[in-house]
Amino acid sequence: MLGSRAVGSAHDALRVSGGTRLRPALCRLTVCALLAAVAGTANAISYNEATQGDLSNSPNAPTSIGTLAVGNNFVVGSSIPSGAPIPGGHGALANQDDDFVTFTVAAGDVLSHFDLVGDSTITSGDRFFLGIYRGPTAPVDPTNPTPAGLLGYTLPGTPQIGTDLLPALAASSEPGFPTLPSNFSGSLGAGTYTVWMVDGDRPLHYDVDLVVASVPEPGTLPLMMIGVTVGGWVVSRRRPKARLATAS
Repeated sequence: MLGSRAVGSAHDALRVSGGTRLRPALCRLTVCALLAAVAGTANAISYNEATQGDLSNSPNAPTSIGTLAVGNNFVVGSSIPSGAPIPGGHGALANQDDDFVTFTVAAGDVLSHFDLVGDSTITSGDRFFLGIYRGPTAPVDPTNPTPAGLLGYTLPGTPQIGTDLLPALAASSEPGFPTLPSNFSGSLGAGTYTVWMVDGDRPLHYDVDLVVASVPEPGTLPLMMIGVTVGGWVVSRRRPKARLATAS
């Protein structure tokens, strides 16, 4: 049986004026759990052509990397065209190296960024074609000179390395190409998407990061705020108070 002092100490540890509180250690665990739920996991589904094989060049059978994890999802590959220039093809070579990849954004998540990572190598002054479709295939024929039918497209080059390409994909407006209607803005919600990447005339080595964020359900927001408030209160209670030195 616990002594009366131990019982009193345990009782005081659980009580504050006007009610009860969790023990500090439990409070910290609660806050950590809430923050982890918001941030999600950082485990990424990655695909690297160098180790996993060439990405599909078929718009009807893209390489699937499954459902993206919350956090960073890297796709690393190359588009290396070859052959003689196509007459009237603006420098495009006869043998194109199209890369098609499809993925799913889970319910409750959003594709918040489409980053062109700094490891990408693009010839100075060159650009490559990046298009995104809604669904598991790319229904527009890659030989089509216009991007009509795409959810969004852009032509990134060296200045875009290290930036988020999602706003440019949403804008879908490049000189020499038709401007698409505004099919989306901001992030992309849950669903299946297909990406097409190709450089028609020069070698391209790309590293893209599909960044996924978890969207908290409305009912969890008050609980999150309570958790953060409790965490701040616990920290403030445990912070040592400054003492003024007094001369003897």
